[in-house]
Amino acid sequence: MPLGTHSVVAGISQNRVVSTIRSTEVAADPTNSLALEAAVRRRTLLRRDPKTAELVQLASIDRVVRGQQFDGPRSFAHFTLLGLVTAGRDVGHRRFDTEALPQHVQALMAVCRAVGFPELLAQLTDFDGGSGTVIEACAAALSREVSVEMWPERPAGRGYYESVCFKLSVIHNDETIEVADGGLVNWTQQLLDNRKERLMISGLSLERLTQLAAPAR
Repeated sequence: MPLGTHSVVAGISQNRVVSTIRSTEVAADPTNSLALEAAVRRRTLLRRDPKTAELVQLASIDRVVRGQQFDGPRSFAHFTLLGLVTAGRDVGHRRFDTEALPQHVQALMAVCRAVGFPELLAQLTDFDGGSGTVIEACAAALSREVSVEMWPERPAGRGYYESVCFKLSVIHNDETIEVADGGLVNWTQQLLDNRKERLMISGLSLERLTQLAAPAR
C-alpha cells in the first residue's frame, strides 16, 4: 500500500511499519486499507445522496508484518489477520454504534466457534465516558450468546478508538486468551471531512486461533 497509509489513516508510528524502496509499505493492519476503500465507496454514495445512511461492509484476510519487537509465545511480527469494517452515517440516537458493535463481535465469534472454541468472553469499554447506553445495548444483544464483561479500566487503545471498543477472548484450557479487538474510529470522518460519517473496525488473529487449535487437531 502507499507509503504513510498506516500513519495517516490510523495515526500509527511509521517505526512500526515496514517500508519499501518504492514509496510503498507492507500491510500492518488490514483495516487501514479497508477504511480507504470504504471511504471511496461512501463518497460515491454521498454524491448521489448527501444524507445517505447506506452501509459499506468490507472484509479481508491479510498477511501482515509489524515493525516492533514482540515478546511471548503467542506473539509474532509476521502473522495473518482477518479485518472487518463497517462504514455508515450517524442517523441519531447512536444507532450506528449500537448496531455495528455487536455485529462485529458476533461475526468474530462465529469464526472462533467454527475453529472449535465455543467458550468466549467479550469485554466492552467506553473510553469517552458518554457511551454508556451503547455499551449497555451491546451487552444486552450479546448476553445470550457469550459471556460479557465491562472493562472501563482498559489501558490499551485509548486515543486509537474514539469511544466504544471491545476485546474478544477464547477460553482454552482454563486460560483466557485474547484473539480479537475492535471499536469505533474517526478515520472516515477525516478522509471525507464529514463529522456525520461513522466507522467500526475489528481484527481477529487467525494465527493465534490456529496455533491454539493445532494441538487438539
